[in-house]
Amino acid sequence: MKIKALIVILLLWVCESNAQCVLINEVMVNPNSTCDGSCMPSTAEWIELFNSCNTPVDISCYVITDGDFSVTIPSGSSIPANGYFVIGSNNSGGAVNVNIATCGCTAGLAAEIGILSNNAEQLLLLNSAGVQQDAIYWGAGQFPMNITSATLGPCAPLIVNRPNNTGFNVVPVANDGCSVGRTCDASATWQVKCGGNISKGASNGMMGVPAFSASNTNVCPGDCISFTDNSQGN
Repeated sequence: MKIKALIVILLLWVCESNAQCVLINEVMVNPNSTCDGSCMPSTAEWIELFNSCNTPVDISCYVITDGDFSVTIPSGSSIPANGYFVIGSNNSGGAVNVNIATCGCTAGLAAEIGILSNNAEQLLLLNSAGVQQDAIYWGAGQFPMNITSATLGPCAPLIVNRPNNTGFNVVPVANDGCSVGRTCDASATWQVKCGGNISKGASNGMMGVPAFSASNTNVCPGDCISFTDNSQGN
């Protein structure tokens, strides 16, 4: 009976950890660039999403916003299993999946498109139905959030109205030229990532994979069993 209970608990842990597939995984908040907070909308900031599930996820019409501007993910977009999706522009360095300077998928203050405040900001990720997928803030944030996303092809606008940081997870404030990202892909803990640790569109480290083995799986009442933790990652 105890073995069955342990297996059920582990299965529930796996299901709950994968219940939300698409997460904000890394953000270039404070780039070491002349386009940090300028060159709108082709700024040097970028946002990386990660699919923590083992199957592709359609992210058509998802919206990510900081409250001053929003980006609507074009219809037909998807993230491969355990893959990455980068939102940025011409000055973000390297390839991006959505270029906010050319996609026509942004809304909000023209002078703020793509700009993330270094010391106090937030990001909210919603699916096409407006259901929260992930939400982070740093510093004190900038609440309340009030914005309507862009209409983009079949993507209807979403109305965002968040009075405070309820439901948001706090993350560190990034230093100049550094990103802020999860310690491992989809991990609950975040860190400032500088130099070679910045991993736009690449793994932050091994994902947590729960596993265990038992010294004996054929047991009688009163027998003793030793369990070994074979979990990998964080």
